[in-house]
Amino acid sequence: TGSPHRTRPAQGSGVLNGILASLLGLMLLIGLPWVKPVLLPPSVGALLSEGTPVAALQFIQSQPDRPQHLFHEMGYGSYLIWAAPEQLVFIDPRIELYPFDQWRDYINLGQGNNTSALLARYQIDAALLHVADQKPLIDVLEHDLGWRVRYQDEHSVYLTR
Repeated sequence: TGSPHRTRPAQGSGVLNGILASLLGLMLLIGLPWVKPVLLPPSVGALLSEGTPVAALQFIQSQPDRPQHLFHEMGYGSYLIWAAPEQLVFIDPRIELYPFDQWRDYINLGQGNNTSALLARYQIDAALLHVADQKPLIDVLEHDLGWRVRYQDEHSVYLTR
């Protein structure tokens, strides 16, 4: 004859599990994009960072001559994909999507190196640049008679051929 089958009592505390589940749910709630700005200070909870080129993109979208081959700051690429999906991007922070040569060219162009060849290679007809991070390229384009500043604010500048 076999021994009676015993079941083990459940381990853990229902109260403790409930508290942990509630805390996880609260953390998820705080992280939602429409809740975060209400509950957290603007420096932490804002949907867009202060340097996001919102006004610059609005200007570009208001123009009849939209760029076909826009060179832009890498971080701007994410915003462009979200806010203006019709605008082709040069590069964005998803590094695995772009070939190494394009990343090298992005860095060189942003530093103002070999600009004529790189602009021609990618047929760049406009640039949306970060004022501080891409100053060398801005300086080169501002002194090139074929380029002109069309929009500028404290964070970004938009130039076209």
